[in-house]
Amino acid sequence: MNNQALPKLLLLIMGLAAFSAVIALTGIVQLSSLNKPALSQSPIKITRNRAPANPLIIDVEGAVEKPGVYELKANSRLLDAIKKAGGLSSSADRYLIAKTYNLAKKLADEEKVYMPFWEERDSNVLGTFTSDLTYINSASLTQLELLPGIGPVRAQKIIDSRPYSQLEELISKKVLGEATFAKLSGLIGL
Repeated sequence: MNNQALPKLLLLIMGLAAFSAVIALTGIVQLSSLNKPALSQSPIKITRNRAPANPLIIDVEGAVEKPGVYELKANSRLLDAIKKAGGLSSSADRYLIAKTYNLAKKLADEEKVYMPFWEERDSNVLGTFTSDLTYINSASLTQLELLPGIGPVRAQKIIDSRPYSQLEELISKKVLGEATFAKLSGLIGL
């Protein structure tokens, strides 16, 4: 070999070594990328921008604890409006409300809700309202609680003091006071 061929051979060997090193590094990089997900393989999250449902503005009046105008969520029910107004007042006509109002009814924006007082039963506010009597000798605890001025304790007292031969026994057996008994006039029977 002549002296001129040696540097060419050395350059050729160095070039092959460099080429092999590049190939080896490329293989290592490719192998390490197999363990990591590529950016294009990541899951795509699709979010829908839903417009917030418009709130309902409801006027709740009558026999509730805090009458007024309230803002409720869309798809609210009558029961939600009553709760927002503090619940029914003690003078609410619970019997009429239970009999004629659907507490599960969906409300509409700008709706007015009026809960009747028991004193209004015979007035022109509600028109003539004829109701079935609540029979104190056979009514359930729940039925008795619908009467004005009767809560769970008094309703249970009425049941515990049965049978009654006349309505006035509610007073003589000290189940009800005269004022509460007067409120029930025309609403109860034997």
